[in-house]
Amino acid sequence: MINSIAIVGGGTSGWMAAAYLNKVLSVGGAPIAITVVESDDIGIIGVGEATVPTIKGILAMLEIQEWEFMVETDATFKNAIRFQDWLNTPGEGVPGNDFYHLFEAPPVISGFSAATHWTSLADRGAQPRRFDLAVGVQGVLCENARSPKSEGGRPYEAPVPYAYHLDAVKFGQFLRRLAVGRGVRHVVDTVTEVRKGPEGEIAGLLTQANGELQADFYIDCSGFRSLLLGGALEEPFCDWSEYLLCDRAVACQLPHASADVPLRSYTTSSAKEAGWIWEIDLFTRRGNGYVYSSRHSTPERAEEVLREHLGPAADGASMRHLDMQIGHRRNMWVKNCLGLGLAGGFLEPLESTGIYLVEVALSIFVDHIGTGPASPYLAQRFNGKMQSIYEELRDFIQMHYVTSNRDDTPFWRDYTSKVKMSDNLKYKLDLWTFKLPTITDLDGKLTLFGPSSYAYILAGMDRLPALGNHLSPYVDPMASAQALREVELLQEQALKGSREQREYLHKHHATGR
Repeated sequence: MINSIAIVGGGTSGWMAAAYLNKVLSVGGAPIAITVVESDDIGIIGVGEATVPTIKGILAMLEIQEWEFMVETDATFKNAIRFQDWLNTPGEGVPGNDFYHLFEAPPVISGFSAATHWTSLADRGAQPRRFDLAVGVQGVLCENARSPKSEGGRPYEAPVPYAYHLDAVKFGQFLRRLAVGRGVRHVVDTVTEVRKGPEGEIAGLLTQANGELQADFYIDCSGFRSLLLGGALEEPFCDWSEYLLCDRAVACQLPHASADVPLRSYTTSSAKEAGWIWEIDLFTRRGNGYVYSSRHSTPERAEEVLREHLGPAADGASMRHLDMQIGHRRNMWVKNCLGLGLAGGFLEPLESTGIYLVEVALSIFVDHIGTGPASPYLAQRFNGKMQSIYEELRDFIQMHYVTSNRDDTPFWRDYTSKVKMSDNLKYKLDLWTFKLPTITDLDGKLTLFGPSSYAYILAGMDRLPALGNHLSPYVDPMASAQALREVELLQEQALKGSREQREYLHKHHATGR
């Protein structure tokens, strides 16, 4: 039985693990003994500032008040990701050259999804509005900088799915205060050596000032160093640089242009010569960064591209350069050690999956926790589940690149001629040349991104479906036209029932609820 856990490293991963396990695991009616050891000497990366809707579940489970969380982390609401210049002829305002990946699934009207109605009309030569703006309400909320929540709504609930933009460093600090307040032990020290036991398991952590720390189980949240999993236990790293080319980032923080500038309720991803630039509006500032391939750019050129994109606002701004290891440890649970966050694996942040991978790993770990003879089998099952999740997310991210028609730089040409692609993704892209993505096309029951997510990307890349939807001949075009008109009515109602995000947040910051 596991009576104690030691977590090496803080940040979002370490403190989320501490708070979560403190909440769900108990021994004799009391929370399990958890110690977090983190060093002042090792900085927190803290760049990721966007999330996916699943985060609301873990916040609610931890009994965190939504508005307290938002105030403490400088958070804003996120309805979607807006992709800009991911097609040829890049440029602001070019027709068809931007689109949203919305969290909302298109509604079912008259027996068919609004997406099916849209393709039914498009396949017959009609020209309905842009897909993402025609099949649901969340697109118009994005276009008008609206909050997903309506007045009087319950915490963590809204008419449409939503997530957050947040300050990752502040989020880690918030979780630390929460966990320590609930009994988690916090040790500020540096681990200098990892002592191993007779069967190769971790037996103790030697520190500079606190001697040896011992526990029954250890969680590695030490970042890309992977001090325990990759270092002491020598678990190999599965390098996915053949699948995903971006492995570097340069980031900066900027103030808002004015105190009343609208707060965008979406993340912006603008494609560039060797990668893409993110822009995120927090409540008090903007987060920006350029994710790029070191095989196609240099740090100096990357910083130049980012500054050019941001304009005069970036003059004199401090830039932070980061290296990324794309892939995952072959096994994330080895003996009595679990790797979380960057220590276990990482995918480029195009779809904001970093915090989600910590959430889902913790959930699956608790579902498989055990000791004794069963432990290796439970760990094996956990590792299989996590590998499947990583592979599915890798393929979803790669799909953005390989479906783009950009060929204006070596980076984009390499994505059409040199990258490795899984057989599963190849099959799905072939399948989706003549049908819309549906739930039966997706294999994983733990799928983060449903069929509508794939549809939004394919539609945005003008690939939905390339050979026409197989259902179109069976759908009455008059019914389809009426269905899209009904969506327009839903959009009008959504705009009437929502407020601009800045206005909404100002009011709730003032009242604290």
